Amino acid sequence: MKKQFVVTLFLLLVVLLLAACNAAPGSEPAAPQPTTAVAEPTVAADQPDTAEPENEAADTETCAAPQPGTYQLIDAAHGICFLYPDNYEVLQGDDGSLTLYVDSLQNTEAPLATIHFATLDGRTIQEVVPDYPSDAELAAMSVLSIELGEEMAPVFDTIPGQDTNRRVIAIHDDRVYDLMVARIGEDYGAVGEEAEALFDLITSSWEFIDVVPDAPLQSGSQ
Repeated sequence: MKKQFVVTLFLLLVVLLLAACNAAPGSEPAAPQPTTAVAEPTVAADQPDTAEPENEAADTETCAAPQPGTYQLIDAAHGICFLYPDNYEVLQGDDGSLTLYVDSLQNTEAPLATIHFATLDGRTIQEVVPDYPSDAELAAMSVLSIELGEEMAPVFDTIPGQDTNRRVIAIHDDRVYDLMVARIGEDYGAVGEEAEALFDLITSSWEFIDVVPDAPLQSGSQ
C-alpha cells in the first residue's frame, strides 16, 4: 500500500513538472509582418539620338564687316559673301540665283544686280554661259579683268540688252559666278552712277568662303 502511494506521488510530480515546462512564459509570438517589395532600379534603355543635326556654320571671318549704309550678304550655299547698299532688297530665286533691287523689280529708276551660279562639271565655260566669248574672241578683245575674291575675272562692259549692263564672270572651285549690274554707264545719268557704285561695292567686298550645302541665305539686317 505504501509502495502504491509512492508511485502515485511520483507520477503526480511528473505531471506537474511537464505542465510547468509546457507553460512557456512571455508574450505570444508576434504575427509575421508583410514583406515590402523593394523596387529594383530601372535602367533606361539606350535611345537613339534622333535630334536633327544643326547646319554647319559657315566660316565668315574673311567676310567684310558691314559699314554704315551697307548690309552684309552671306550665301554659304554658294560660298560667297559681300556688302551691298542698305536700300536694296534681295530676292533668291528657286534656282538659287540672287537679285538685288530697290523697291520693286520693275523699278527702272534704280540699278538692278543679279548673280547666277552654275557648276562646270567637266564642261567649258562657253557651254555653261553660252554668250561667253571664245578664247580667240577674248584674245581679240580689250577686256578688263578685276580680282573677284581671289580670282581674276574678265569684265564685260556696256553689253547691249534690255538695259545696258556690266558683267563679271569668275570661276572658283569648279563653280561659275556670273554677276551682272544693269542700267550702268553715262547714258543713265544719276542711275548709271549709282550702278557704278553698286558694282564697285559688291566686287570690292566680294569674298569666297567654304561652301555649306543648304545653308540659308543671310542678308539685310539679320
